[in-house]
Amino acid sequence: MGGPKTQQDWFNLNAFANVPYGQFGNCANGTIYAPGLQVWDWALFKTFPFKERVKIQLRFEAFNIWNHTNLQGLSTGYGSGSFGQLTSALDPRQLEGALRIQF
Repeated sequence: MGGPKTQQDWFNLNAFANVPYGQFGNCANGTIYAPGLQVWDWALFKTFPFKERVKIQLRFEAFNIWNHTNLQGLSTGYGSGSFGQLTSALDPRQLEGALRIQF
């Protein structure tokens, strides 16, 4: 479905109208699509043998490494104040480091 594709107006709001009471509308399922996701997760780790049965692992993990804003929460409730708007976003970049001991 065409539209301006901005956070405030994701689709053409004028393409929808109120339906008379007691009747069904003619809008099919799947007419409105939310924006896609751009998520890149990376992990680096190195395992060092310490003794015969003990290993130490250094880990580094990055979630959404490019810090791309992933908008979601498309409001499709006709008549609501936020109709046609993207109201939330997924988590920003997160980095983790860990030391893991395996025995």
